[in-house]
Amino acid sequence: MRFAIFAIHKRSNTMEDSKSKIEDLADHAKDYFNTSAELVELKTKQSMAAVLSATLANLIIAVIIFIFFLFASVAIAFYIGTLIGKTYLGFVIVAACYLLVGLFLWAGKEKLLNKPLSNVIIKQIFKDRNEEQD
Repeated sequence: MRFAIFAIHKRSNTMEDSKSKIEDLADHAKDYFNTSAELVELKTKQSMAAVLSATLANLIIAVIIFIFFLFASVAIAFYIGTLIGKTYLGFVIVAACYLLVGLFLWAGKEKLLNKPLSNVIIKQIFKDRNEEQD
């Protein structure tokens, strides 16, 4: 009789232990999922911040270069106009040069602009991921 009671008590503890372990496993799985989701979110934000900061830095440099080209273009236009004797023709010639460059870029925009810019952005994103893995 004592053995039967002990066996029933032992089986009951084992079932409770199993139930407790399953609940613990479920809690750990939930915590792991939440931590993984937070990690993905943080890595995404970090990559976005890196790409945004690189883009902003390049934009600032582009604006400075644009201002340089603007003043250089005006100076060249005045110089050509002085050589020709008519200032407005200097500006027309410089504008025609920019028109030719613009048409050239427009004709090859996929090869000359879209793909290189996409590659730069993708490299920036994967550069951050590769640095994290190292």
